[in-house]
Amino acid sequence: MELNSNWNFKDIQENIETIKSEYEGILLSFFWNEIKEKCKFTHNIRTQVFNLNKIQYWQRERLWEVMNGDLEIEKFRRLK
Repeated sequence: MELNSNWNFKDIQENIETIKSEYEGILLSFFWNEIKEKCKFTHNIRTQVFNLNKIQYWQRERLWEVMNGDLEIEKFRRLK
């Protein structure tokens, strides 16, 4: 999974369902005994999210929250 570093916040909001779905799908593909690999993947994606330079830090935090189910997609889409 690769996040597009050229996207602005609006681009991310428009594609959030696809982003979240892909992220969750990959997480589900790990077997219970592949915890180390799953943690590496999660860390890699988190690093990608927080290295997105075209969006503000608080927007990166909300993106990470929505990807992990801590914020609803509709609330994320309403952020400005």
